[in-house]
Amino acid sequence: MAAGAFPTIKALVFAVIHANRGRVDYASLEEAVLAHFPDSAFKKTHWSWYRYQSTKGRFADEFSTPEKQNLTNSGRSRKRHSKASITPQAPSSSEVKTIPISDETLAATKSVIRAALRYERVTGGTRKVGITGEVGEVLACHQLGLRLAVDPRSQGFDAVDADGKHVQIKTRRSESAGLPRNAGRLSRFSKHPFDYALLVLLDRQYRLAEIWRADFEDLLPLVDKEKRRNPSLSAFKRAANRICTVALQEDPQ
Repeated sequence: MAAGAFPTIKALVFAVIHANRGRVDYASLEEAVLAHFPDSAFKKTHWSWYRYQSTKGRFADEFSTPEKQNLTNSGRSRKRHSKASITPQAPSSSEVKTIPISDETLAATKSVIRAALRYERVTGGTRKVGITGEVGEVLACHQLGLRLAVDPRSQGFDAVDADGKHVQIKTRRSESAGLPRNAGRLSRFSKHPFDYALLVLLDRQYRLAEIWRADFEDLLPLVDKEKRRNPSLSAFKRAANRICTVALQEDPQ
């Protein structure tokens, strides 16, 4: 493989998979990636994601059945014989228990928001109820037609879309007028694979203002370079596209 022959790491990884009929050795793959992309932070978590997406995910149609079988078997073999920690593959969408956002769920969420805002008022704004993440997930799922994962902690993602893709959702709420500051940071990303992440921005009344989307392969280098795996809002937005904007009224007095 001549240097400069591949426009992206993805193209190189696919070429290696095809050339080896799915029998890919990570050490050789890493060497090839660094030879063509010397500044890359490519690591086992990236290969784990590519392997999953090539066997069961968004790229599965680009590989033959023998290639996918060999990719799956190579992953199982490494887990049996290696003591190193390897990012687990995400379960298929059929194995994930999810729920839709019903009218009752939405009404209950709005009731929780009212209670949280009242609690902040009676404590002079010095105390807050930790509902931001849950509210963001519910509002994003309702807005985009996603199904909420029942147990996101064990799965590594928060929702599933209509195409069966796994979605991790991060939420920031503004504590003053306007939207959250770009200098703020997101909560920690787990090492589980997912298809794409959503950044949900809420105003100080917990109202949905914006949703940004970033694909896993674009976001992972930003996450991996942070010791706590918590990139800033501005870094996320550079790797993302804004897919939803909601016009907000003035805060009620």
